[in-house]
Amino acid sequence: MENLLLDTRLAFRRLIRNKTFSLVVILSLALGIGANSAIFSVVNSLLLRPLPVPDVDRVVFTLEMRTEDDTFEASLMDAIAFKDAQSFTSTGLGRYDAFRLLGGDRPERINGADVSSEYLHTLGIEPILGRTFTAADDRPGAPRVALIGDSLWKTMFGRDPNILSRNLQLDNNTYSVIGVLPEGFDLPQATNLWIPLRLDIEAMQIKDQADRDYFLVGRLKPGVSVKQANVEAAAIAKHLEQAYPEYRSGWGLKLIPLRQQLIGDITGYVKPTLFLLLAIVGFLLLITCANVASLLLARSVERSHQTAVMISLGAGKKRLISQLIAESMLLSFVGGAVGLLAARVLVAILISLRPVNFIALRGAFEDIHLDGRVVIFTVLISFLTAMLVAPIPGFRMLLNPNLVEQLKEDGQRSGGGVRGRRMFDALMIGEIAVATILLIGAGLMIRSFEKLSDAKLGMKPDHLLAMELAFTENEYTKYGQRVDFMNRLLEQVRAVPGVVSAGTTTNIPLSVSSWDSWYTVEGQPVDTAETPVTAHRIVSPQYLETLGVTLLEGRLIQEQDQPNTTPVVVISKEFAKRAWPGEDPIGKRVKKGHPPQPTAQWLTVIGVVDDVKEDRYNFQVDRPDWYLAYAQYENDIPIDLMVRSSGDPVSLMPSIRRIVGGINSNQPISSITTMDARISEVLGPQRFTALLSSLFAGLGLFLAAIGVYGLTAYSVMQRTKEFSVRMAFGARWADLTRLVVGRGARLAAIGLVLGAVGGFVLGRLLTSLLYEVKATAPEMFLIPILLLLGISLLSTALPMFRLTTLDPIDGLRCE
Repeated sequence: MENLLLDTRLAFRRLIRNKTFSLVVILSLALGIGANSAIFSVVNSLLLRPLPVPDVDRVVFTLEMRTEDDTFEASLMDAIAFKDAQSFTSTGLGRYDAFRLLGGDRPERINGADVSSEYLHTLGIEPILGRTFTAADDRPGAPRVALIGDSLWKTMFGRDPNILSRNLQLDNNTYSVIGVLPEGFDLPQATNLWIPLRLDIEAMQIKDQADRDYFLVGRLKPGVSVKQANVEAAAIAKHLEQAYPEYRSGWGLKLIPLRQQLIGDITGYVKPTLFLLLAIVGFLLLITCANVASLLLARSVERSHQTAVMISLGAGKKRLISQLIAESMLLSFVGGAVGLLAARVLVAILISLRPVNFIALRGAFEDIHLDGRVVIFTVLISFLTAMLVAPIPGFRMLLNPNLVEQLKEDGQRSGGGVRGRRMFDALMIGEIAVATILLIGAGLMIRSFEKLSDAKLGMKPDHLLAMELAFTENEYTKYGQRVDFMNRLLEQVRAVPGVVSAGTTTNIPLSVSSWDSWYTVEGQPVDTAETPVTAHRIVSPQYLETLGVTLLEGRLIQEQDQPNTTPVVVISKEFAKRAWPGEDPIGKRVKKGHPPQPTAQWLTVIGVVDDVKEDRYNFQVDRPDWYLAYAQYENDIPIDLMVRSSGDPVSLMPSIRRIVGGINSNQPISSITTMDARISEVLGPQRFTALLSSLFAGLGLFLAAIGVYGLTAYSVMQRTKEFSVRMAFGARWADLTRLVVGRGARLAAIGLVLGAVGGFVLGRLLTSLLYEVKATAPEMFLIPILLLLGISLLSTALPMFRLTTLDPIDGLRCE
């Protein structure tokens, strides 16, 4: 311990005496360590930090799927089957809902959910006030009761302590408040109000049990992993398929961790990309370590005479190496402390980039800060950095059998010896190899994002405003009333100055939830092994024109498509390709349901449009879409208003609010957004990865160039005497340049080959994260290799220019 304190004090004095050297090293380390700490802060917040749901990593979310890229929500069949599953202690069921809260200055649309009595118990949530739902509350016909969220209690009721004695007017129904849920809890989907599901599932018809309109969560038993639970889920899916082939044939079940679902990561993209970013900043830190190690190695060479004297006076190798380690440790931990400060700035930038699309618990996930776990991570990274850097100068001593004589010889030659040059060479090769891997990985992610950004949306998102208008079950009881409301609304909105066109739909493109439908093609046999599914949209005239779709064939829905005319449908190109491959679909007919619903109408195809990206979670896949005429297809689905403007679409909102209020003062408007903002949100994770990959790759390239230049410049400086002798005997400057550059090119070639191999392995690992980009595409390797080769050759050539004006006599006197 005494020696450690002495070594630390000596290291501190040395760093104080060499302020410039210390500052360069500390800032370099702060950059690498700070980047690692900042990215780990994001990983910590999204994947590791505890959430308001107890033991959240034991809670899973259920998906039905036909393929990994085609996922749907759960059905009541799943809920029934899961009750007897061995993997769970309990399961909870529900469906998304929205309520119009009346009684205030104006109606408020509240995100809500209808949930079973087991739902909150499965999540481990207890009210902070009152009680939760019981089995008696969940029976059909039971008194209407509700739970409210803490934020609703605060904003709408001022945290009234007597809230449990109050009633809520929701959609013309009265509900008694029986409890308040904890602060920050808003599952399943930014929810603020919960009512009992009140379904007698066992008594429902099989076709209703098969509807995929529900969310289903389960709490795993202690010791049961998600992988093990998925094995049982696959067996359950197989059993359901055998029992109900007409509804379940070809359908599977998949369980994903609830945390993954809450950050909108149904496809499993976020977690691997976050670890990819950790790997990228890890490569950046390796380049930083190589630079710092080269500085320390160069410094140890310059101290050769001093070291030789210390050894001659009796200092042992172990003590000298311990001093080097103490100096490296001190530099690393000071760099780590500065890096932690830099991470605070980087974290603020990362938050602004919105790395994921949150479904719920936004407050908990967005609270990205440097907590104790991040500080411990930074300390460990600093220690690891010291362990990577410190041994380099020490190895030079350990590998020398006759250190004093070798150090004397090194000092006389001013070159650091053969072993010293080999260490410099190894550092240069390592920097180039790591930089190559970093650039290849970053290039793949950037190219993937570019491809995704350029993907055909099938619509024109600019100048497009979207909002939701939820009908209430008791106010517009007849379908004709809803049609009349829609017609009056569109007529007045289209008359507003600045409005180019307007239309309504039952689902805004790229929404979190999506309405889908099974369908049957007339004249084709019903194959239960392949259930066709389409995005289900019921739209007004001018909606498709407002969205900016491209009409490929036929016509769009028009005012003439009324209840007394032939029921029509407009389909997407992908729908036509799947339903009638190689045929003209115009005039052909389809029907809702598979098998077709007896009461459903046959719909005649009147037009084909280009594929529209309707589904947020299948954004990278072309899925079938169909569009039905709102006036012809009776439904109780809430409508969404889409408005195309000639200028800023948000500026139209005051006029639209006045129009809606004039038609119905109790009609709320919610989820107001532009389509540009929605697309930006959907692409958020990919944009986040691409931006950070490019940023850190650029930093890595810069540091690698500085490192290669520094190593070459130091090597040239150390060999000044040798070059002067060569020039005195007739060697030309061009010959010496070829000597240095040739050697640098050989080292660069070795590093590039090693880096290309590492990049190939990394590319194969990234295949599942890429969109329309081949991980082994030659250009993804050629560009980084040529770039690094050019930088390496330039970095090795530049130090030779200082020798052009050097007189050989002066060079011989340099020692």
